[in-house]
Amino acid sequence: MSSSSPTTASSSQPQTQTPTPRSEQASTANTSETSKNEEMASSSRGNTRREEEGKKKEEEKEEAERRYEERMEDEYAKREGGA
Repeated sequence: MSSSSPTTASSSQPQTQTPTPRSEQASTANTSETSKNEEMASSSRGNTRREEEGKKKEEEKEEAERRYEERMEDEYAKREGGA
């Protein structure tokens, strides 16, 4: 077997990058800005949904408390009337 190290053509030639046109750079910046805005809007919708759910739960709790108090008043009224 021969033990020779493999050589690649790319290692012998210098690699250069071609500059990205400004319009492409601007497009990339706009895309990332748009995705950030979409992410914020999505997060905002999530917060609004959570706030609405919180308000709904709070209203349900208040309603349950009101019904409980009415039942207790009715119960005390029955007891007072029957005594």
